[in-house]
Amino acid sequence: MRVVRIEPRKRGRVLLVLEPDEGLIVSTRAVREEGIRPGDECDPATVERLRKESRVLIRKRILHLLSRRELSSHELKRRLVVEGHGEGLIDEIITELTQSGVIDDDRYARSLIHDWTVINPKGDRAIEFELVRNGLKPDRFRKLIAERDELSVARSFLRKLHRTRPNLDRSRIRNRLYQRGFTSTTIDKVLDEIE
Repeated sequence: MRVVRIEPRKRGRVLLVLEPDEGLIVSTRAVREEGIRPGDECDPATVERLRKESRVLIRKRILHLLSRRELSSHELKRRLVVEGHGEGLIDEIITELTQSGVIDDDRYARSLIHDWTVINPKGDRAIEFELVRNGLKPDRFRKLIAERDELSVARSFLRKLHRTRPNLDRSRIRNRLYQRGFTSTTIDKVLDEIE
């Protein structure tokens, strides 16, 4: 395989682009030790060693991201592709980590619903949008979404809002609730209660 280009990355790493269109992020040390330069032909054994190192780096990166908070497999893949990792290797590692239970889209969805109910109150529409954005079907989680009381969540948000901004008028309150993904029915009920 021919090396098309080598691009520097953070933390002593480089993006090694191989023909036809494979991106591997590896350490600068590995590229230096192998004596790789743009335009060089790499033998299959060298490419396999570089893929192995790239797999290790992808796995470490995924575990680091998951140590901070739950993420969906779709969101992990999106982030790693943006960083320059090859999609084939990403898919392999995500599949392995999903099978071992490290990555769990259902756990991610439950975590999101919990956090957006208790910690950072948001409405049902916002949750559904976020699930779709992260490659999940909201229909799978309708029951969990329905179990939460959106009206209570909106009231909770309104209490927090009132502590920091006590003089907001109705239209601004309506806009804030709408921006946080609450349904029109819930917004109307909450606004009726504050009169």
